[in-house]
Amino acid sequence: MARDPAIVTEYRKLFGPGCCTIVHTTERSVADSAAFVKPITAATGVWMMGGVPSTLSDVYWHTATERALREVFERGGVVGGSSAGAVVQGSLVPTTHPDNGFAFLPNTFIMAHLNRNNACDMLLKIVGETRGIVGIGISEKTAAIMTRDHIEVVGTGEVVIDDGRMRAGKQYVVLQPGERFDLASPLTRVP
Repeated sequence: MARDPAIVTEYRKLFGPGCCTIVHTTERSVADSAAFVKPITAATGVWMMGGVPSTLSDVYWHTATERALREVFERGGVVGGSSAGAVVQGSLVPTTHPDNGFAFLPNTFIMAHLNRNNACDMLLKIVGETRGIVGIGISEKTAAIMTRDHIEVVGTGEVVIDDGRMRAGKQYVVLQPGERFDLASPLTRVP
């Protein structure tokens, strides 16, 4: 889901001419239409680009597009995103409508750009104020790859996970590149 055709051109150079289709709208009625969703219904992977979290959640939340994205997961596909495209995949989003997250990972708040603008402090504050939410903060140039109940860190930065419990005097766990984490048994490192 992107606006810039140059991105698709680059991806097609890497992965072949038939790899990618752009779908983008700022209208809820379009996001809720069968014609708009059609490319997603056949997709094995979707990448949601960044931007403003409120735009993504206000336009796509509880539409046919969100349902089609969820179906990508259900048939074994991958849904990923950068910046706002990652943030909206949690249950809560930092907008005027915080409950308008897609909740692809239930009971989570995902914070992108963890290493900028006091984002880690914001993540910890939101988790501290919201009962039952796990915070996942992702630094730039870093991915938190989530497979079932595990998170694996790829890239050059850190991923912070906070479930509101103190451990050894810290409110959160910091994962480095290459580390994996088990979300099913609360905050346990995987060898």
